[in-house]
Formats: sequence, C-alpha cells, structure tokens
Amino acid sequence: MITLIMPGRFPQKQRLENFASDVINHFFKRDRKENITIAIQMNTNLDGNDAGYCVDYGVYNHGKTGGKVRTIAINLSRNYIDSEEDEKFPYTVREIASTLAHELVHAKQYIRRELTNKSLTEGLRILKQGKSKMEYKDLPWEVEAYGLEEELVNLYW
Repeated sequence: MITLIMPGRFPQKQRLENFASDVINHFFKRDRKENITIAIQMNTNLDGNDAGYCVDYGVYNHGKTGGKVRTIAINLSRNYIDSEEDEKFPYTVREIASTLAHELVHAKQYIRRELTNKSLTEGLRILKQGKSKMEYKDLPWEVEAYGLEEELVNLYW
C-alpha cells in the first residue's frame, strides 16, 4: 500500500495532493504488497536553490503493530532566488506541480528499484570526478524524470 502524506498549509494544497495521488496511480495500477509512505514537504527554499528533491530512506520496522514501512521523502521549494538580482521569486503552482511530477518519477524509480541510493551515489561520484562529459540532467534517471514531468502535468493537472 502506498500512503501519501503532505503536512502543512499552503495554497492549492488539496489540488497538489490530488495531482500527486493521480500520478502515483498512473505508475502503480494495483496496490503494492509492501507499505510505502511518500511524504511531500513544502519548503520556503531548498539548499542549492533546488526546486525539489527526492530521497529514499529505506525500510524501517515501526514496532510490533506498525510493521515495516518504506519511506520516501520529497521536498519542494515555493521560491527560487535569482542570483543576478539577488531576489526571491515564487514558483507558480503549475511549476510546483511540474517539479512534483519530476520527483514522483524518482519515487517510482526507487520503489521499482530502477534507481537506488548506490546507483545515485555512483553516478554523482563519476560526475564529480570528471570521468564523464555527461551533466547531471543526462543521467538515466533524470532523463526519464524530465521526459515525463510535462506529460504527467498535461494528463493530471
């Protein structure tokens, strides 16, 4: 079973929750046997001026009654900082939905083991060492996420 949680209050929260649910159902037509929680957190800003990111925290045993739960966290930024003007600007709700779609593709990749923390670390290590002329956006999991984000927004937003 996949459980979606989106704490806090922010404009168009219900619409974003419905969108996230539709995207998850797009990828997973049937219920999952394992318990998965996707936690989506809105932030004023993210480090590195990122629009969003997705982290797989793995499977944890939540005690005698809770069972094992896999937790995937998605963080989204409400704003970006224009470095030339050194000023903060808000993302539109559609831009946030597009970023959410992108990060939900990563959640799908983690759940289906198409992306692992190990493969992510290895990809980043290769880029950092300059062993490849590839850019971050050219890594296989990013190509898929960028390729699907607008399609998902057009389908479900």
